[in-house]
Amino acid sequence: LLLRPLRPVRAQAGARRRAGYRLVAADRPFLVLTGANFLNALSYSALSVLFPLFIVQWLHGPAALSGTAFTVNTVLCAVAGMFVAGRVRGAGARRTRSAALGGMLFATSFAGLALLGTVRPDGDLPITAALIVLVVVYTLGELVHSPSAEVLAVAAAPERARGRYMAAYQLSWSLAKALSPSLFTGLLAVDGRVPWLFLIATSAVAAGLLIRVERRLPVESVVVARGPRTVREPVAVTS
Repeated sequence: LLLRPLRPVRAQAGARRRAGYRLVAADRPFLVLTGANFLNALSYSALSVLFPLFIVQWLHGPAALSGTAFTVNTVLCAVAGMFVAGRVRGAGARRTRSAALGGMLFATSFAGLALLGTVRPDGDLPITAALIVLVVVYTLGELVHSPSAEVLAVAAAPERARGRYMAAYQLSWSLAKALSPSLFTGLLAVDGRVPWLFLIATSAVAAGLLIRVERRLPVESVVVARGPRTVREPVAVTS
């Protein structure tokens, strides 16, 4: 009797249908959240796709600067990632607003890159110095945006359909990665500053969408829960 195989408990057909992709498609606040993430995901693709093309083709700088940008970004993510995420969480900012702040930091770095593309300084040294500063701002936006946006998406998805919700959410990343090479190269062919102006607009729209949808998302997904403070008992000193 103990060795008899147990029959798996099957969910009811109605429950499966209710937890399908139709539920995701009907959840407009989550779709807005996913759309905002798609716009911000384009910013993430800029480092690997647009930076090298911009440096070599528009600024006529050395190709090695692309490696410098990657190195600065990687080192900052490894060294400061936990610190920045902890500071954002400790500040008690709403996840929608901290994610929007990250998007605006992206926009700030893109504005600087558009200005750099306008000035187009002579010599590798000024290009390198300006690029490093702007990559630092870009990476700070990444460190502020990423933790808040990911936790926000997971918390906003209902538990019974979380897998479907996250699958739909991850499509925003995949779609941005698929479209960004042709999109950025096409815009760069028009003018070296156009891609950055486009990314400024997408980052600003994404930030606006996050702020606008804030009230329609579950409160527990937006507000950062703070744990209770531990009160230390006084220790008696004996002589």
